[in-house]
Amino acid sequence: MTGTLSKPCCCPQPCGQQSCELRALVRPRFFCGQLLTDQDLSELTAWVLDRRRLGRYRDGWGVVCGLDVDIDTSATGSVVVQPGYAVSSCGEDIVLPTATSFDVTSCCPELSTPCGTPSGQPPTACVVDLGVSYREVGEDPVLALGRSACGETGECEDSRTLESFQLVCKEVVDGAEPPTPGWTQWESAYRDAVDIVTQAIAEGLPGQATAAALASWLRDRLRERPLRHFGFVADWLGQCDGPHPPRFEELVFWIAQDRILSVLDGGCPPGCAGDAVPLARIWLSAVPDATGVPRWVVKTIDPVSPFRHEFGPTAWPAPFAQLNLGRVVWHRLEQARLDLRGLGVPVTGVQEWSPSSVDDVRAMIGDPPLVDGDSSVWLRYVMTPSDTHLPGWRVVGFAPPKGGDTKSADQASTTQAAEPSSAPTTEPAGQSATPTSEPTTSDNAPTSPAPTSPAPTSPAAIVGRRPATVRVRPAPKPVARRVVTSS
Repeated sequence: MTGTLSKPCCCPQPCGQQSCELRALVRPRFFCGQLLTDQDLSELTAWVLDRRRLGRYRDGWGVVCGLDVDIDTSATGSVVVQPGYAVSSCGEDIVLPTATSFDVTSCCPELSTPCGTPSGQPPTACVVDLGVSYREVGEDPVLALGRSACGETGECEDSRTLESFQLVCKEVVDGAEPPTPGWTQWESAYRDAVDIVTQAIAEGLPGQATAAALASWLRDRLRERPLRHFGFVADWLGQCDGPHPPRFEELVFWIAQDRILSVLDGGCPPGCAGDAVPLARIWLSAVPDATGVPRWVVKTIDPVSPFRHEFGPTAWPAPFAQLNLGRVVWHRLEQARLDLRGLGVPVTGVQEWSPSSVDDVRAMIGDPPLVDGDSSVWLRYVMTPSDTHLPGWRVVGFAPPKGGDTKSADQASTTQAAEPSSAPTTEPAGQSATPTSEPTTSDNAPTSPAPTSPAPTSPAAIVGRRPATVRVRPAPKPVARRVVTSS
């Protein structure tokens, strides 16, 4: 056990410790007549351990059972961690077979000196986060034979490895809540994905720039980070010199969405060897003893989230009391509604969206898609052109409409059915007009199927469409349809 906590892991940045990244498994093979060495047998145990640790990606990590933290009535300033089982962020099994006492005052400032306090007075309170980490301890040393043939072998070598534990603590200086595991990295990756939007706004684009200059700027961004999902965007850039160039904000959106998908794909985040599994936050107060000397005394223990990480996956991290809706971004509208219903997130309404400016793009996708636990959301979707080969309406954000109709699903009994757009939408020459069904906003009403008719073939066609506000309608009424006419 120790009273210090190593530097927190900030993977994928270097974490100052051994990182347990995903790697291919190599299983030793034995055959008749083989000369076995210690390396062969060690590789067999390593293969078994690596297979076991892969479970962190499938099932998650954290406290599985037990490991309750109680006040130690026999020692002032100590706590007792009850027997239990946890899995580290690297997939290592951590077992506490017996109740273990731990002195948390080792993480608190000394009471005998006022140094380190802003007021110059001795500290009167201390807050500590307690965790448990995996630790290996060598046991049963034996005399090594034939040492001259093994340059790294000592006189005695441990013949067993005890898979033990280590209780660690860290003083909380500013009283802030601990970060959700993985959230800092996820947020950073998301903001990096939408950085092209921030760059465009910072440089005042599109402004008065010509189509050729804007296209050159976008090509520079793609050289810095090539497209990974939407190769057709490069074809659209080639149309910038044509008679119907795509709008700049539309291209910025599609490039940003391409990068967002790389974040949503997730990958396999590495863990950091030695990272502690959070167990509880502990509050201590300086209380004079019988002789008048102040001693740290445990006053409160909070063994629940966010100070305790229960076992489970962390594929969609989010700050405390919030939900990461990245799991439904770019899903088809129908599937997104089902997913949100399963998450217990009410859907206020559904409305088509197309960017009117770069600022509009930032307002829709500029921040990570988070929702408070007691909030409802709007589903905002885009209609994809036919040359993208992307079927259905795709959810891109959850912001409510600007200023217009923001009626909720609870108002279905008083709201009329959706009306078709009063102004015809101009399609590019050669496009045939096809009616499409608008989705409804009520979760109780059936959702119209995704359109199967040909969609516009360029981003300019989408931008030219004026989004029609979709209003909630009573279930018995038929779904309103919008007819798009060609020029």
